Amino acid sequence: MKRILLLCFVLLDCMTACQKNVQHFTGDYSYKISGSVTVEGLIDEYDKMLTPRIGQMNIVRVNDSKDRVMITMNESGGRAYVCYGTVSGNQLDISSYSFVTDMNLNATESGVYLVDAFGSGELIDDMLVIHQVWNGVKTNNEDVVFKGNDILIVAKRND
Repeated sequence: MKRILLLCFVLLDCMTACQKNVQHFTGDYSYKISGSVTVEGLIDEYDKMLTPRIGQMNIVRVNDSKDRVMITMNESGGRAYVCYGTVSGNQLDISSYSFVTDMNLNATESGVYLVDAFGSGELIDDMLVIHQVWNGVKTNNEDVVFKGNDILIVAKRND
């Protein structure tokens, strides 16, 4: 009987710890996106720094999941993005997602781009640091593409 009670206690403690993993990520954050991309297109390949983007991020637990979260990013200027992630301890793995955005890469290659992104991050106190990879293609000219291997999202939990 004592073994059964001990086993139940250990299982309950494990389930609570898994939920705490997700719960310590949930909340509202202010974020900034920065980084650089390599552009390939009508002219020679070149590197371009992204114009920093800021906005509000919200992380919520998906239904009764022990480790899945939904992340919404509302960028200043009106765009909104949704992606999903998996939490393990202080680590967050972001599943591949797509979004459409305006980018000004240069005079001839500014416009609307379809971007595929994925990444991973870590929660350090009240800061979430996410490293992402972006691959984009211009929506009206598939010859213009970019790759960003060092996209950084820094998010601070709102009080």
